[in-house]
Amino acid sequence: MSAASGTSGSVVTFYSYKGGTGRTMALANAGWLLADMGYRVCLVDWDLEAPGLHRYFSPFLVDPRLESTPGVIDFAWRATEPCAKDDSPVRSREDRPDRLVDYAVSLSFPFAAAGSLDLIGAGRQDDTYGQRVTSFDWDDFYARLSGGVVLERAMRELRDEYQFILIDSRTGVSDTSGICTIQFPDALVACYTLNRQSIEGVANVLGRIVDQRNAGSRPVDVIPVEMRVETSEKERLDVARRESRDCMARFRKTSHVLEVPYWPFYAFEEVLAPFFDDLEHRSELQLLTAMEHVTNALVPDRNVRARVLEPELQQKYARQFLYEPEAEGSEVQARVERLHDEVVVLFEKWLEQPRARNLLSPRLLDQLKLVTPPRRVSTRPEYADFIRASERNQQFAQRAVAPLTVLSTVIGGFVGALFTFTPLALLLLLLYVPLFGVWMIVRSGIARPRTRGARMPFHTST
Repeated sequence: MSAASGTSGSVVTFYSYKGGTGRTMALANAGWLLADMGYRVCLVDWDLEAPGLHRYFSPFLVDPRLESTPGVIDFAWRATEPCAKDDSPVRSREDRPDRLVDYAVSLSFPFAAAGSLDLIGAGRQDDTYGQRVTSFDWDDFYARLSGGVVLERAMRELRDEYQFILIDSRTGVSDTSGICTIQFPDALVACYTLNRQSIEGVANVLGRIVDQRNAGSRPVDVIPVEMRVETSEKERLDVARRESRDCMARFRKTSHVLEVPYWPFYAFEEVLAPFFDDLEHRSELQLLTAMEHVTNALVPDRNVRARVLEPELQQKYARQFLYEPEAEGSEVQARVERLHDEVVVLFEKWLEQPRARNLLSPRLLDQLKLVTPPRRVSTRPEYADFIRASERNQQFAQRAVAPLTVLSTVIGGFVGALFTFTPLALLLLLLYVPLFGVWMIVRSGIARPRTRGARMPFHTST
């Protein structure tokens, strides 16, 4: 791309047809890797209806929640204000709307090779943010206030300042997503999951974008990325992959397919892969490796490889990312650490000898669901297999115990009933015995009365 060697920066929009694809996560990691390679990078959160890009960088921001930091929507509102001295041939900065680049805030981190990473948030995250977004009229902004010219100027200023501008676009089809996908970008990273609605939806949108840009003699590079790839259902995955690659064949310029694996760990917190994946023992299954491949598509002439951070630096920011007890001597933290130690020991044993006795017990599995996974092993590719094997072992044990549980329930019920009704049974037995005896005597005829007038039989002698 031009940013790698030219003077004007490249604008790259990350787009997804549906939410929940991991688009923002991919953008955040790609921006971080570019900055750590020495590039000047600016990230812009244009997902105004659901802003969240800033959460991936909270440990490095002075205002982590952006509660007092203006952004895109504030710039748009400022641009609608009338400028003073409209007849003046030269306007000072105070007499015209602020530049979008003036809203950028820098991240505090020692990037390598003089790289830098700045962020322009969606807007000041206060109680009025929602009202400012929903009440802004983008049609009027374009039609009456020459909004297209204002935004083009803003992009030129960003290009002059940065080598890469990565824009997080809104999902679906809307005014703001059209700005980011049609008007701005030199390249479009299309993120989608491997289900039919997501594949067909993003393919249709990409087709319209490419046709519109080609008609205006402004072609755009499209980089399709398969997100949240789940490998547990192989047959369904193979079918989805074939459908995806057939739909994206028109846009893909190389035979290399970009895939980002699904790791449950990264679904719970907005965190960056370089602080949680193992940087010394690398694997193609790691999320960080997939992010390197995505970033490499933006700078094909470079070999993108995450820098190995000092363990102390990595752990320092990892603790700030995750929601964990901060008091080192607290009882809760001590219990979490003991749990993590047990899990790590069993995991290492399981790697040496993958036997059932080295898997997690149901107790440990249940406790592990309530806390963050142990960072020492959770990012290793084998850890997911270890957890799945433990869960399968628990399910097998439950199926084996089920018949014994039913039998135990039946026997317990019978014994309980016996003890419950013993007094009543004894009472019925005491009444039954004499009554039964009387009934037998009567029936045998021993106490039957004689018929009146009856005579005894006799014999007459001859």
